[in-house]
Amino acid sequence: MVPFRLFSTVLPLCVVLAAPPAAAWSQQRAAANARADWLRMVPGDARFYIELNDLEGIRRRFQRLGIWRTVRELTEQDAPQTSQPWRRRSEKLLGMSPEVAISQVLGRRSALIATGPATWQSGVILAEMDDAAEVLRLLRRWRARRISDQGPVRRFVLRGDLLLAVRDRLLVLGPAKDPEGLWARTVLLLSGKRGPHLGGRSEFAALKARLRHDAGGLAYVAWPPGDPYAIAGCEKLLVGFTVTDEGLHCELHGQRRGSTELLAPWKAATAGALPANTLAAWSGSFRPTSLRSPPAGTVLDDQSSLIGLFVGMLSGLDRQSGNILDTLGPHVTLVLGPDTTAPAGGFQLPGVTVICEARKVQDHVHALDVLVGFFATFIEATTEHQRESPRRLTVQKREVEGVELHYVALGSALADRLGLPFLDRVEVCWAGMDNALMFSSSVAHVEDIVRAARHKTVRLDGNAVGTTILPYDIEGHPPVQWTMLRGTDLSRLFAGWLSYLSTLHPDALRDGWWQAWAANRLRRRARFGAALKNDPADGRRAIVREVEPNSPAAGALRVGDVIVSAAGKPLRGPQAAREVARRYEQRGPSKRFEIGVLRNGKPLNLRIAVSPVLQADLSELRPVRALRQLIILLRRARTVRVTRYGSDPNRFDVDMSVVWAKAD
Repeated sequence: MVPFRLFSTVLPLCVVLAAPPAAAWSQQRAAANARADWLRMVPGDARFYIELNDLEGIRRRFQRLGIWRTVRELTEQDAPQTSQPWRRRSEKLLGMSPEVAISQVLGRRSALIATGPATWQSGVILAEMDDAAEVLRLLRRWRARRISDQGPVRRFVLRGDLLLAVRDRLLVLGPAKDPEGLWARTVLLLSGKRGPHLGGRSEFAALKARLRHDAGGLAYVAWPPGDPYAIAGCEKLLVGFTVTDEGLHCELHGQRRGSTELLAPWKAATAGALPANTLAAWSGSFRPTSLRSPPAGTVLDDQSSLIGLFVGMLSGLDRQSGNILDTLGPHVTLVLGPDTTAPAGGFQLPGVTVICEARKVQDHVHALDVLVGFFATFIEATTEHQRESPRRLTVQKREVEGVELHYVALGSALADRLGLPFLDRVEVCWAGMDNALMFSSSVAHVEDIVRAARHKTVRLDGNAVGTTILPYDIEGHPPVQWTMLRGTDLSRLFAGWLSYLSTLHPDALRDGWWQAWAANRLRRRARFGAALKNDPADGRRAIVREVEPNSPAAGALRVGDVIVSAAGKPLRGPQAAREVARRYEQRGPSKRFEIGVLRNGKPLNLRIAVSPVLQADLSELRPVRALRQLIILLRRARTVRVTRYGSDPNRFDVDMSVVWAKAD
């Protein structure tokens, strides 16, 4: 199993990162032409195949750039310094460390074959040596025990029952006992026997024909129908990638089925007009009308969340104002930018702005005046404030370069409501500019966008390292989506968050703090919303003394109601109020909670609409660890650019590149 684990050290980087100059592609042609021979050795039922050429050269290049250390940090983070089981297993089975295995076995050319993405750790490894003498040295080092040959292929068993086949300079390593028979089928193809192979599969050949360039590495994955881990919903995906001193370039070509995704040609001018200090941006197509019926079970459909509440208010305004959502889109750009007004040493919360193509822009601005104003008033009125005198939240206006900005200082209410003090400076802002509507978490960020659009400051198209867009793909399809991020800058931003927390909120660096925070949020969202007291005259009854507005109990219970039953059963004494709470907490997946009351002496049976109990496992909630991994992953990526091409939603064609940042 150890050689297969070695691949996990380098593959995440090859799949995630990406950008060399065009001249580098010609250097890969010889390896690409030879690849066809390897594909004929891959059994036709393989649904997972990754091939790397010159892994040793890639490692040396990454070491020079400081990227190899990043890869090692990602794989070893949080692991005890004295406990590295994958290293010990490598030394036990192969008699060499993973680093030596890369240099002496996998470094020239290697591949991993598996029957599916979920079984890659029990797959088969192909490796090509420099000469036959090296193969003999390895056989002696591994104390290989020879078994029956398969034609010109010699077969061996290694320590731990690891299987090995050799033909000339080619090695085929397989797991003990070969549980899926994949090693045996690979050996048959290696021996010259005819049989179905991956290179002969029509669906693989069709994806390979869509590659724009010959690449130094190849990855192919076929997921079972409905697999939630399938990238972009693809049934099959082929990735070609090449690494150089300047960067890494990837092409992704996939096949989907039954997709109704909206794909409209992307407007490059929108991205070019963004501020030069943009940290990240995405531009593509979106149907705002889908907000009228958001997917059930998502945060957009959850009226107990702030986002779901806002979307619900927007849908209501849409019905009242004559379908205003019909005049939005389809082109949408999401922009992430630095907070240029944050104090030194303070929490650097970036500005997040959505720019949506719109008709009747000013009508949308006026509609948001009403919607955001009402939303702010509601949040203020229903939030338990930590301040003695909460601010009155009203819509304010400011003009920048002829564009009128509308905004509300909603941060204090959000900070109190969510228990996250670093949200205190958030100012929700919206404005209309040209034929676009902007909605943002930062007034300063909108000002930067307006100034860049008016050529009053440096724009992205004047500082576009690594953001060049190919106008068409190999089949003449135009770009339909574009993503750009500056990894090094984002890494510094996220590192600043950790520094801020370590100084002012050190408890928030512990996983337990976030798990307790999330549990408290879940409890608050699931509250019934009625304060009860035991009936002093009868311990089997509870009296309603307060009903929270906008809670499940509001509109159903009234102050003074006497509760005699809950969840369809009479209450037991002497703690009837606590019994009601206990039954509510144990309601399970039910969307109705039955309560029997006496109101003015008359019995009533109330069926109150509630949310099902959320069964959330918070033990894996580790945001600080995830943030540290993201910092490590991004710090060597100066610029990442991803462009999707085509207009067929059942196809997935993406060009991806990364420009490396220089080592510190």
